[in-house]
Amino acid sequence: MKRSHVWLGMIICAMFMAAVVALFKIEPPPGAKEPLLILVGSLGAAFGAVVNYWFGSSSGSAHKNELLAARDGAPSIPAKL
Repeated sequence: MKRSHVWLGMIICAMFMAAVVALFKIEPPPGAKEPLLILVGSLGAAFGAVVNYWFGSSSGSAHKNELLAARDGAPSIPAKL
């Protein structure tokens, strides 16, 4: 697992959480409300991609490879991301 993947995922999650909290705590100026909502929507999509990467298809694919390797009697090869 690359360290950059971990850091990028953490940064996206932190930005999404900060944007959502800021929406509830701070009243945006009248002209900035629409662009701010577009930004939060984009961060929400990126947050969903991060969650899917860590807990969804990539995680399941690595687990599948380990199970197949164990079934064949071959040594388990860790998945590179």
